[in-house]
Amino acid sequence: MTFDEFMKEPVNSLYAFSEAELREIKRKISNKNLEKIVKMAEEAMEIPYQSVTYKKKGILVKDKHDYESFSIYSWPNPDTKDGLPYIKKDGNQNPRHLEGDKLALRKMAYAVYYLGLLYYITKDKKYYLPLRNHLYCFFIHPETKMNPNLNHGQAMPGVNEGQRGGIIDFGVTFGYALAILQGLRAERLLDYELCLNLGTWLRQFQLWLLESPFGKEMNECKNNHSLVYDYLLLIISTFLDDYYMMVFIKSRYTERMKQQILENGDMPLETKRVNSRSYYFMNLKLFIEIGKILCMDLKNYPLLMTSVHYYGSHCSKEAWEYPQHTPFTEEYDNYFYYNAKKYFGLKNFELKKSKKLQYVLLADVYGGGNET
Repeated sequence: MTFDEFMKEPVNSLYAFSEAELREIKRKISNKNLEKIVKMAEEAMEIPYQSVTYKKKGILVKDKHDYESFSIYSWPNPDTKDGLPYIKKDGNQNPRHLEGDKLALRKMAYAVYYLGLLYYITKDKKYYLPLRNHLYCFFIHPETKMNPNLNHGQAMPGVNEGQRGGIIDFGVTFGYALAILQGLRAERLLDYELCLNLGTWLRQFQLWLLESPFGKEMNECKNNHSLVYDYLLLIISTFLDDYYMMVFIKSRYTERMKQQILENGDMPLETKRVNSRSYYFMNLKLFIEIGKILCMDLKNYPLLMTSVHYYGSHCSKEAWEYPQHTPFTEEYDNYFYYNAKKYFGLKNFELKKSKKLQYVLLADVYGGGNET
């Protein structure tokens, strides 16, 4: 996976592996596949350190330490001279949505994910120093750190100066890098000072997620937004050893399923989207990842099992019966096949051979597809 490939659909490119999964990957990965990942990570090694303070001028924010970004599906109004207020076009990405700090956030998250993964597997310090510097530059150094809020994320010019979608910006990028960092922390591969300082920032950000109007809105959503929110809050709470919050998220896991999954496995709020397969995959992935982090027996949740069977029987361009405006990256399904086998006992899939990270990382732990 290159950075350009990651940029096309960040939400489905990175994955949250549990501590047990990371240990298994480290134990079973072949030298050949590890060499391939090392090669892929060369690009991540070259990414400069990022900061929200590096933007030339804030469009929305007065404090350069505040994060700002723009709604991905909002466009200038064709009926007004100044293009305001912006209007939504679901599934049509406005290239200007990367103005502000979204690109910097993605670069940092991509670099930390790759560097953290390789440091976990190899324990080679050449991956740790740049990883540490990325985190210090973005979150810790007083001159360059981001303020722990997303008050100006996913703004729509002429409509608002921020909305709850900024939490999605953060959750589906750094939220996955943080899952790798938690694996490193569990193996005592992060130094005390980094854990302490990053933990301080995350504790303040966790409070913002819980108490801000945008955080409260995300919590009340009935679609993928609530799962992004739960996932991000969960992985932060795991890093902070906040067991109360972890239990609280676990307590509403079943209710989220009842709100979003029909008896036949459909997720109607996702399949009605212009890019329905991407959103269904994302939502199913989040249900599974939340359950894995909480060490839950996923087979014991009938609605989740039904949705796994549903996607498994529809996961091809020909079988998918809903709109998909942007071509779906078929290699993403390798992560689904891996989880379907490992957690749901479905062994009738074969990984799709590929040069991309999703295949190379999982091939050695997946094994064959049709064992008895």
